[in-house]
Amino acid sequence: MESLLAYKATPNVLGLTGQNTEWVTLQYNNPKPTVEDWIGVFSPANFSASTCPAENRGVDPPLLCSAPIKYQYANFSSNSYKTTGKGSLKLQLINQTSDFSFALFTGGLTSVCR
Repeated sequence: MESLLAYKATPNVLGLTGQNTEWVTLQYNNPKPTVEDWIGVFSPANFSASTCPAENRGVDPPLLCSAPIKYQYANFSSNSYKTTGKGSLKLQLINQTSDFSFALFTGGLTSVCR
């Protein structure tokens, strides 16, 4: 899991006028972009490996206690992502009673790395 150098999600709150779903735009800038980077959406927002004890000593971090509710490759809507690290995704999210968080992962879907 990489820290995003910069990111912004809008709107900040879903369903202010009673919608069940809403489009959220996530803009991001990654200092070390690769073609295998992907962004996961988690709800509730706390998915830290520190809250997830290892059940199998043969499994390497990052350990995730929950799966993302949605994901997309970081270069999905930006052909220049690999060289610039800048991208934007538009994701339709269901208005839930919990908060959301976004995380950038590298290493593709089969060998996720920090």
